[in-house]
Amino acid sequence: MSIILLFILFAQPIWAGVSIQKVQGRCVGCNPPFKLSQFQFVTPLEGWATGFYIVASGGHVSQSSVVLHTVNGGKTWMPVPDIETYGLDVEPVFSFINAQEGWIGWTTASEPMDHLIKTANGGHGWIRLAGSKPGLLAHLRFFDSHLGYAAISTMHGPQFGVTRDGGKTWSFRKELQDAGLLYPDVMHFLNPQVGWIGGTKEENSVLHPRLLRTANGGVSWQQGTFPKSAIGDPWDIFFLNSDHGWIVLGNANPTALFHTTDGGLTWSEDTSWAIQGYNLFPRAIRYLSDKIGLVFVSERQPEDANSVEGKSNSSVLVTTDAGLSWSRHELTSEIQSCDVAKGEVWCTSGMDILKIRVQP
Repeated sequence: MSIILLFILFAQPIWAGVSIQKVQGRCVGCNPPFKLSQFQFVTPLEGWATGFYIVASGGHVSQSSVVLHTVNGGKTWMPVPDIETYGLDVEPVFSFINAQEGWIGWTTASEPMDHLIKTANGGHGWIRLAGSKPGLLAHLRFFDSHLGYAAISTMHGPQFGVTRDGGKTWSFRKELQDAGLLYPDVMHFLNPQVGWIGGTKEENSVLHPRLLRTANGGVSWQQGTFPKSAIGDPWDIFFLNSDHGWIVLGNANPTALFHTTDGGLTWSEDTSWAIQGYNLFPRAIRYLSDKIGLVFVSERQPEDANSVEGKSNSSVLVTTDAGLSWSRHELTSEIQSCDVAKGEVWCTSGMDILKIRVQP
């Protein structure tokens, strides 16, 4: 009975119209104890995720990352054999187009460009694709069995990669590199034609955000405009459609949220979610419709503030009227990554999956 209770799906109604379900997960055969980061569910029960573990010692921060697989909705996860990366900017990447067909890419110190594998049977068997690439795979997205995109990090800046034969061969374009991006922090595509890649550009020793948009599958790119005061690198990006999108900038004080209504050509700071009297810093944003949106925030309290034992420093802000008003709901732990699935917002939090449903 205790084993069954360990994996029970908890539902917590926290507000009229808003509920959070938590799938408690654990990693089987994992050492060290990983946490979930980026993820993709191909069915309600089967999903893939990046698992990471960070160690800080003597002023040095290191990270180990693996790819994890679940077939029971996130209750248990198991690592994909022989895949592990070491470093803060070299997590494995993956992309699945259905429950059977998907790709995983990663890098190692000895073979930094050669690891790309494909499965056609849900991970039971893998085929190695030995295509030559000019750098490290930072992002990967396939649309069908043949067409796939990648953002590549090179010593001279990022490049955009395209494959039309399922990852066997790639062609690369240097528009991202020519725009002065240091690293492709985010990549988001709505469809094979419309997508965005963002990072930072250093100007006078200050990192400013840069985001490029394509409407023709990467053949050409347009650079968006941010306010001069915008500082930091993209942590999270989300587009509801080809016009309306949001981006969270981190590694700056304060962390900020920006909004576009013209497909990313111009950006303005979005402060509609801010609550007076609270120091809330955005971590991620997702919209389920033009009215229903969720902003995930963390709270940095002053050192002399009274702390409440057991109180979480993370919460989600929910709007059902396009940002005119927001309700705040505490989370048990901080989220790592979010996605829209089955009319809900799903987020990784430690080894758990949080599923947030909003009824207008």
